[in-house]
Amino acid sequence: MADVVRREVDGFPVFTFRPRGRMRALADRHLVYVHGGSYTEALLREHWEIVAALIRYTGASITVPCYPLAPEHTHEVGHAWVEGVYRELISRVAPERVVLVGDSAGGGFCLAQAMRYRDAGLPLPARVILFSPWVDLGLTHPDTPALEPRDPIQSVSGGRLSGQWWAGADPVTHPQVSPVFGDLAGLPPVDIYTGTADILLPDIRRLSQVIAAAGVPVRLVEYAGGIHVYVAVSYTHLTLPTNREG
Repeated sequence: MADVVRREVDGFPVFTFRPRGRMRALADRHLVYVHGGSYTEALLREHWEIVAALIRYTGASITVPCYPLAPEHTHEVGHAWVEGVYRELISRVAPERVVLVGDSAGGGFCLAQAMRYRDAGLPLPARVILFSPWVDLGLTHPDTPALEPRDPIQSVSGGRLSGQWWAGADPVTHPQVSPVFGDLAGLPPVDIYTGTADILLPDIRRLSQVIAAAGVPVRLVEYAGGIHVYVAVSYTHLTLPTNREG
């Protein structure tokens, strides 16, 4: 389905997938996929299935940066490293062809990266696509605990600990740690996919409202009964019902 190239950047792997044959002609896009895992886990089988589905349904080439993880590393190290990967990518791929895609922690990571590029005056990607993005690492929304029993993937206590590790010396409300608390104006259009049983649903709805208030086009799609990162469970469902426009 795709040719794979592995390289290392400062000791961390970066994978590039290029569709073969007719698939390459399906879309003139290059995706940067940032994986979830509470900022502490390397890519799992489910993440690679998301990558395979993205290739299958978009025909796009994909870069997968295996960023430095907590607790050994914090957001400062991780974001600087991924920004370096992005800078190299847009030196050979037009930024208007690039789309940032991330799930869970990777979703929050992508949003924070877009804010970082804007602030640095870098050319922005064409779009940001988020699957169940984790955007408040303190999990402070009062409606979150009620969803915890319905979602077998994430927990409040475990998430808060991982969030503290990723934040390092900074508060978990730092915009590069929890981007829902940052300035989201001037970003490219954002598409968000979540489920109604997702433990992060309250924060994701809040994120959609904040993005819309900042004047950025946003589309929130909720899948009935979907748990956290449900696309990794039924990863063929990329076109979903029940739109909520932010």
